[in-house]
Amino acid sequence: MKTIFLLLSVFFASLASVQPEHSKSVFISEGESMAPTLKNNDRFLVDKTYYDSHPIQRGDVVVIQLANNRQFVKRVIACNC
Repeated sequence: MKTIFLLLSVFFASLASVQPEHSKSVFISEGESMAPTLKNNDRFLVDKTYYDSHPIQRGDVVVIQLANNRQFVKRVIACNC
């Protein structure tokens, strides 16, 4: 487990060195609707520019922001892929 954490830390540190600071955010999941992928209070990093160069695909986990600034984490189950 420590090895995986170390590898992920190195990976995200290298990402931080090549991407602008405003292109990523840390989110905290609320609730169990994404279990077992995300559990309540799990923290995860979101790259806001990923879909500028990649198409959305079935199975992707995305953060959706509504007009009232509420945010939801959802898995893509259907798309025009």
